[in-house]
This record gives sequence, C-alpha cells and structure tokens, in this order.
Amino acid sequence: YFTDVALANQEIGSEFGNRNKAFNLLEKDCPPLLRTNWEWLYLRRRRFEDPIVLSNADRINSIDFTENGRYLACAGGGMNIAIWDLGARGIPRVIQRLPTPTGCFVASVAFSPGNSARLASAGSDWLLKLWDWRAGKLLTNWPSRVVKDRMPYAVAFSADGLRVAAPGTNGEVQVRNVDTGKLL
Repeated sequence: YFTDVALANQEIGSEFGNRNKAFNLLEKDCPPLLRTNWEWLYLRRRRFEDPIVLSNADRINSIDFTENGRYLACAGGGMNIAIWDLGARGIPRVIQRLPTPTGCFVASVAFSPGNSARLASAGSDWLLKLWDWRAGKLLTNWPSRVVKDRMPYAVAFSADGLRVAAPGTNGEVQVRNVDTGKLL
C-alpha cells in the first residue's frame, strides 16, 4: 500500500507524470480496506487537478520557456509579447509586455539559453529583434524578410546563446552573432 501510494504521489507530482498510472496505482493496486486513509483520499483528489492555464484573448503563435522553466514568453497576432512568471507562489502572472508596432503580427519568440534576459522575436514587421525583456528594451533588430511580403515564422538561438537564426531575405536562413550583429 505505502509503495503504491508513494508511486502514485510521484506520478501526480512530477513534471512528466502519468495520471492514468497514478489512477491505476490508487484504484487497482491499493487494498480496499486502506482506501479511507488520508493519503489515499488526498492523492485521489489531486489526480483531478487541472494544469496551469494562461488566458489570452488573442491566438497564440509562439511560446518559449527560459532554461529554468520559471518564465514563459507568449506571442500572438495583434498582441504584445507577454512574459509570464510561473514561479511566483504558483500563481502565474504577466510581468512584462514588449511593445510591437500597431498591427504587427508576432510569429515567433525564443529565450536565449546563455542569457535568459535576452529574447528574440520575428514577425510581420520583417525584423529579427533582440530584446532585454527584463528592462522592456529593444536592444537591436535586423532585416529578416523571407521573400517579398512574406514574414519570418521562426527564430531560434544556438545552444550557447551566442548566435540567433531566422529566415533571411532570399529564403535562406540567416545566422547572426548576437553581440556584434554580424551575419555569419
């Protein structure tokens, strides 16, 4: 019983837990005579908890987590880029909004793995932008037009955070040095 309860707790509480496995451990493997104990009742109730839901009026086009998973960037059509703090006492809240030009459609966002204060974005203004999201400041931007009148739909950092990539002006991928802006 205690092993099954401990395993069910692990499945419910872990990031990649399996709620069906927890249900089977609680309902099928735990002896019926012990199912009135507080831990069984508590875990049975916990397996029905909903995941965190972030509400947003606009369609979301892109999301990305910081390396530590505390912050989440959301970008969508017609909205600013919103940075959510997911670690503040379990209550997610928007802590920063990065301004976009009126009518701009933000297609992609990515946090830098080397510096979580840096965020890259790309969208219908045909620019690859590098932000210091904590300061709410645009650090720099570069042209990033795929083909005439087509916007870039993706942006990504290298694993070390020293390079950023986005679609280029002729359908190629442009890779830039983040610090110098030099096209590599």
